Amino acid sequence: SVPLPCPPRRRDAESIAPARPPPRSPVRHPAYRRSILSLQQRNIELGRVALVNLAADPLYGKLVTIVDFVDMNRVLVDSPTIQRCVISLRRLALTSIVVDLKGEKSPSKETLAAALKAADVEGKWAASAWGKKIARQQARKNLTDFDRYKVMVARVKRSALVKKALA
Repeated sequence: SVPLPCPPRRRDAESIAPARPPPRSPVRHPAYRRSILSLQQRNIELGRVALVNLAADPLYGKLVTIVDFVDMNRVLVDSPTIQRCVISLRRLALTSIVVDLKGEKSPSKETLAAALKAADVEGKWAASAWGKKIARQQARKNLTDFDRYKVMVARVKRSALVKKALA
């Protein structure tokens, strides 16, 4: 059996696909520029406070401080409430808070605790929008069934007052 030859390719106008128009530039949301600028200000540096954001990690939701570099992808982190450990940068979300470690790599627990207290990291985190959002989510997560019922009743009463005021 002889293989069949391929049919000749048509070269007429209808077989040639029309040229695609150039892609349009994407429309950017106003917050896009702000997010790019804020990323540029958050460098991976000694003393940078980060939030562990991988749910599978046992440190999930904890604030840690970068105290040393292992390589391009991993850092040594520490906090007064955890044991010092190496963690991947993929698991960290950098905050805008930086603690002054005076250029000291791998400071002792006492030195780090004093620097964190002097920088008022917990207060700054609690005052930030990010920290407030996480606290609000945690509070809602810990509500009991009766607490959720009380919230629902309060919402109904509030909306009734708003409707009465606007009417």
